[in-house]
Amino acid sequence: MGIREKLKEREEARDKAAQGAGGGINAGLPEGVTRYVKLGQELAGGKTFVLLAPYGQWYFYYTHEDGEKYPSRETYYRKHTCSHSPKKAPANDDEGVTLFDQHAKPNGGNCLSCKAKAKRKLYFMVP
Repeated sequence: MGIREKLKEREEARDKAAQGAGGGINAGLPEGVTRYVKLGQELAGGKTFVLLAPYGQWYFYYTHEDGEKYPSRETYYRKHTCSHSPKKAPANDDEGVTLFDQHAKPNGGNCLSCKAKAKRKLYFMVP
């Protein structure tokens, strides 16, 4: 059994526990609705985390954060949003795939940090 199969089993066990089999924290909630958990503990207010849009329509963007190769990160290089990121959230899944493919690789023509070959990190805003 490879590492991939073990990770898949682990994910299935986690999903099963989250859906209430065995008394998980999300027991009794409708499918797709989970309790908001911070550092492994449920918030006292009982707030819930609900996804309002499918994952293909989430807004995503890239940031440049790689400042370790520069002498002083605070002086010469600060974390900032990549100029070669989408400017709006996709309207549907097809547009989301297209936007993701268009912005997957750095573009030195749009962003000076990409031109300098600074590493990019991907972030999502979940609606």
